[in-house]
Amino acid sequence: MSRWLIVLALGTGFLVLALWGLRGEATRPAAERGTEFSLAAHEAHVADSLPAPRELPVEPAQIVERNAVPAPPPAPSQRRKPEREPAADDLRIQVVDELTGRPLPAGEVSLTWKPGGRESGMHVFIASKRLEEAHDEIRVPRSAMRRYSSAELASGTLQMQLQWLGLTNVEQQLALEPWPTEPLRLSVPASGSVYLRAAFLEPRELRLRIRGPSRASSCDVQVTGGRSQAIPCMLGAELEIYGELPDGSLAALRSAAGPTQPGEERELLVVRSEKGRVVAVRVLGDSSRALPDRELKVHRSFEPSGASRRFLLRSDGEGWIRCGLGDEVRGGALELVLEEPGTSPRRGRIAFPPALDPGEHALGDVELRADTLLASGRVLDRTGRGISMASITVQPTPPEGRAPVTRPLRTDREGRFEIRAETSTSTIALRAEAIGYAPGVLRDIAPGSSELTLILEDGGRCEGSVILPAGFDAKSLEIHAALTPASPLSPGHIKRTLHLGPRGKFAIGDLPAGRLDLEFRSERTGVLERIEGLAIASGETNRDPRIQGLSLALGWSPLRLRLVDPSHASKPLSNVALLLQAEDQASSASTSARAFTDEEGRIERWFPPATSVVRVLAESQLEMLVKPSAEEQELLLQRGWRVTLPIDLSADPPVEGVSLWLETNSGAKSSRAWLANGELEFSVPRADRYRVRIALSTGGDLNLLQRFSEPLPDTTIDITHDGQRLPTFIIPAPKKR
Repeated sequence: MSRWLIVLALGTGFLVLALWGLRGEATRPAAERGTEFSLAAHEAHVADSLPAPRELPVEPAQIVERNAVPAPPPAPSQRRKPEREPAADDLRIQVVDELTGRPLPAGEVSLTWKPGGRESGMHVFIASKRLEEAHDEIRVPRSAMRRYSSAELASGTLQMQLQWLGLTNVEQQLALEPWPTEPLRLSVPASGSVYLRAAFLEPRELRLRIRGPSRASSCDVQVTGGRSQAIPCMLGAELEIYGELPDGSLAALRSAAGPTQPGEERELLVVRSEKGRVVAVRVLGDSSRALPDRELKVHRSFEPSGASRRFLLRSDGEGWIRCGLGDEVRGGALELVLEEPGTSPRRGRIAFPPALDPGEHALGDVELRADTLLASGRVLDRTGRGISMASITVQPTPPEGRAPVTRPLRTDREGRFEIRAETSTSTIALRAEAIGYAPGVLRDIAPGSSELTLILEDGGRCEGSVILPAGFDAKSLEIHAALTPASPLSPGHIKRTLHLGPRGKFAIGDLPAGRLDLEFRSERTGVLERIEGLAIASGETNRDPRIQGLSLALGWSPLRLRLVDPSHASKPLSNVALLLQAEDQASSASTSARAFTDEEGRIERWFPPATSVVRVLAESQLEMLVKPSAEEQELLLQRGWRVTLPIDLSADPPVEGVSLWLETNSGAKSSRAWLANGELEFSVPRADRYRVRIALSTGGDLNLLQRFSEPLPDTTIDITHDGQRLPTFIIPAPKKR
């Protein structure tokens, strides 16, 4: 008890002392309280030491409304770039509608030219322009075509690429000799076109952006209200509305007769507006039927924030869907996708005007389009049972035709499929592939065919294994398989490329009956072995003894090189072309191969046992004899200078090829360089003067070769730095005999 009394007394004493100290500190004068830091006094002192502030002009504040409507993009006329002055002799080209013959504002158009009289060769780019108005033309300067001869201009091919209309390439044979003085008209196929019809109650202008099916480009058009107006676009295009949607309707029509001629019209999408709000949008099928109890993929996008939401919805018994869009209904679009097993996806889209007021909206009248019926049927096995999850692709017939753009389609549980797409070919072919079955093809099918039956045979199989020497990279070995079918009903020759699996094994399955040829090759060795005549039967596995434990590259030796630049602290030289010539001293035979160094300047190649020495040529500057060895060998190569030499060919007809030989003061010769676009680009060692010798090659034309049999005069040139452009070297015209 006494202990607790002592503790209580001590605690009371400490409490009294603490209260007394606080009372004394509060009653002390302010001057005696010490020098505590005062923030207010410090700020006053700093303010007194600063100079007086200058008076700045007051500008009115810019108030930005939170839900303000974003300004539309600039008009097409404001985005135009300054163009060169047109010349009187320019080649003028117009893009017109094949159906109506009227010029089209086709958006971004690129033109390439292929000279006539050449069996092979790529198209050369000549012009590109954005056609924003119907009267716009593409102009090609005549100077850009002077490099071609009269024969090439008389029968050339002009290729046009359009992105807005969803077309890939449009080619047309043109004669530019004599030079045309009237505008050339390039027709765009109108099959599958859709025409927009705007009927507004008030005479207003509305800006629409039309995006092609590829979504790679867009075209802006002006729609004038108060009257009906037809604008051509491609089936599957998307529409975006800029500005407040006026009262009236905007419909998408498809008519085979065109917008100016009477014909059967079919409404694809109808948007009705009242006081700037979309009031009627409904989901329809291909035959304008409602789609009840369907699960749809919905993608809601918002602009200009770029945010989006994705979710799944199911339509009710009448085909209506309801979704909570929230308060962010300004701008953006609503995309609907219906995917059913065995059928092509159907898509629909509606764009919201930026001035759309928030609130509850009824959505509908959006047709989920999947184009027209291309083909439908079933994929069966030999017993008549449907094959599920079989891949169906569309191929054109003949093969050089244009195939309709469709994605591979999977069959449903019963093996049924339905493909919908637009095509301009008269017949098509369907190819079916499934795991465990040989591919099958149905040819000469008319578009729109239904109740087709495609029977797949059980696939054959081939198994084998190979043995590689130590140090050989098994991943670099490729097996090229080519199968010649035994039946004309098979899908044609099949070519496949595969790699080795674990323990050097390989297997090829799902093959039709026929004859299989195998080729084992590697980038580092070339062709190692060919095995021909492997019989493939339906449902059987071929284990031919020739491909069981096949030994490849036994006795071959590797050649490992590393190229470095001695002038840059042994910097590795990447992407250097090497010519490797393997020589056999016993038989005096040699084989050559070309290779490029990797990023670390290394290269690895394998050579047969009979190879005694390898001659290495690098950029015509390094020539060395090395022996194949597993050890890496380092080669020093000082890179030379890249030089451009323009060539003036005054011969008519022109020479197909020109080769160039350079001879330095020390007598070293460079490799051959070929003429490209009127210029020769080559690399030379770092020396002072060179003697140039020109040799002509005519591609086997002996008559033309005799005309140039006289030696051309040599010339001496000075090369002083890298990237130098030399004066034009003129090759005189040959003398006529």
